[in-house]
Amino acid sequence: MALITIGSLVQPGQVAEIDPYSPTALEDEYKSINPNVYSLALRDVGPAPKMFLAGTSSLPEFTASGIAPESLLKLPYRVRHAAAADPDRSSVQRLFETYADWPDATLECPGLREAVGRVQSWLSSPPKSAAPSESDGEDTWNAIFGDNGSGASSAPQPSAEGYLRRRGF
Repeated sequence: MALITIGSLVQPGQVAEIDPYSPTALEDEYKSINPNVYSLALRDVGPAPKMFLAGTSSLPEFTASGIAPESLLKLPYRVRHAAAADPDRSSVQRLFETYADWPDATLECPGLREAVGRVQSWLSSPPKSAAPSESDGEDTWNAIFGDNGSGASSAPQPSAEGYLRRRGF
């Protein structure tokens, strides 16, 4: 499918250039707007959350109407949650007939809001790193000043004699 320009759900007020039929269209939205921050988040936080299953999958395991989840890829990404949640097959068929060729269509749905929220949270998450340990401060001290095993620093210590000599006394 061709790329379209669309107002961002992830960062309102910005426009993104995306393929609305892509399985990763929601994360592609932000990648289009700010590729540098997107790359940092990938590096520091990990993979972007996906649209379904609490962010673990691009498609649901099943749909309420029983249609094949893969069929949702024929709809623009902003309509998929509504189609997946609708239990009435004839209503879902109408969604396909109405929105399959409408790339910038949006149907408000709690699932879509949750998916957008997951991406926004991912972008603002602190980097994944090991939790600090109690010895971190000691390790840092030892890395800077050394540790001779006695607990005393092996770093050179200032002496009054050196100070006095430098001052001309």
